[in-house]
Amino acid sequence: MVDVASSTTRAFPDSNEAGLELVARHVSAAKVDAFRRLGLRIVQGRREGVRIWDLDGKAYLNCHSSGGVFNFGHRPEFAIRALTRALQELGDMGDWLVPSAVRARGAAALARTLPGDLRYTFFTPGGGEAVEVACKLARATTGRTGIVSAEHGYHGHVGFALAMDEERDSHWFAPLVPGISKVPFGDIAAVERAVDDETAAVCMETVPATAGYLVPPDDYWPRVREICDERGALLILDEVQSGLGRTGRVWACERWGVAPDLLVAGKGLSGGVYPIAACSFGERVDAFFARDPFFHPSSYGGSVVRVTHPRLGVDAHLSNWAWLDGEPWQLDLTTPFLLDEHGRPAFDITPFLAVLPAPVRPVVRREMVTLIRRWTTARGALVDMTAGLLKERLDPWVDRVLTEVNASVAPPISRAEATRIYDNDRRLWPLLFRLERANRWWQRHVRRRAFEFLVPERTTYEEALPGTG
Repeated sequence: MVDVASSTTRAFPDSNEAGLELVARHVSAAKVDAFRRLGLRIVQGRREGVRIWDLDGKAYLNCHSSGGVFNFGHRPEFAIRALTRALQELGDMGDWLVPSAVRARGAAALARTLPGDLRYTFFTPGGGEAVEVACKLARATTGRTGIVSAEHGYHGHVGFALAMDEERDSHWFAPLVPGISKVPFGDIAAVERAVDDETAAVCMETVPATAGYLVPPDDYWPRVREICDERGALLILDEVQSGLGRTGRVWACERWGVAPDLLVAGKGLSGGVYPIAACSFGERVDAFFARDPFFHPSSYGGSVVRVTHPRLGVDAHLSNWAWLDGEPWQLDLTTPFLLDEHGRPAFDITPFLAVLPAPVRPVVRREMVTLIRRWTTARGALVDMTAGLLKERLDPWVDRVLTEVNASVAPPISRAEATRIYDNDRRLWPLLFRLERANRWWQRHVRRRAFEFLVPERTTYEEALPGTG
């Protein structure tokens, strides 16, 4: 009999070499050999923020976000607290087959950000399974079998996703799911030729990641949307890597004014601490559930512990956005702007101005517009990035970064300017938190209206962001 207790409580490996030996014994010796040939002889140990430490105790600046999983760095406090609270209050994952209000609230938080008429969400443990759900729904909804995907795309390593991946990744596992055809990404003529009466869906990454972050022509996605509509096919956009603000919009498809029939999200939705992905869709696709409401059983897909994260993850991703004249503008990644009384996941200057005395509104608006536009320029983003290095106590990197960016920025950015922004942020945060609390009091006690946050349990931003009280 295996002594499980003793095997799980043995001393943790105290060096990279000991860690690699353990991996070789119980995970894969061949994989360890491959790591060694590639020169990767470290084993990750403690992680915090932008840093990881190997088992020898050496610290590294981690520039690999794992496709957006670590958008907030390692072990973000808000995600750790949400997961801890969920385990304490809910106790376990819950039964996937039984309705859950927690699960529905997670879906509702995600729905507030989605484009078009997308309002329903099916949660899964990972992006590959979410793509699987999307393709199954497309075939079931249309009664067709064909899926048109992009060459050099990446969607995961299971079923439909594997069949859409590069041949180098899939040839070991043939035969693959049939009915998949591929076209060059960005080639609208190829899409027109490929989509026909047997096509259930066009399924592509909005911005293909592993292909080299390809940006299509401006008219590409609008025209693909038109072709799908004209020929009765659905449009599935995989935003696992491009979604949640990584292109300067909440969802990359919003840059082209296009809403898909199904949208797949993941990675950053997790906060980097608990696996979660999602397939979201509208009324047309949801109609299939009337025929088979349990078409995709998933023991872990409905975990109520997991779906606490969309409420927090979506809110945290979007707390640094502002709406200016109806357009979303991404600000820096550290400033916690307020939510309006409707729970919109960003700071909207319109209702803020409305509560100010009329004579001062034009002045405040002018200053806010100037501020927002300044920080959404390329230079503003680079200044903020440099200030962020100071915030993360990475002073030795500042001069090196400034040398690189100043080769293409005018006027040049100085260390003094970055330091000034960092100091301003340190002073601004406490003020913003006080404003946020004052706004909550105003909504509740003066306007007598509920002030709904995406995360009702959270009382202040201090709870979500450590060290800011």
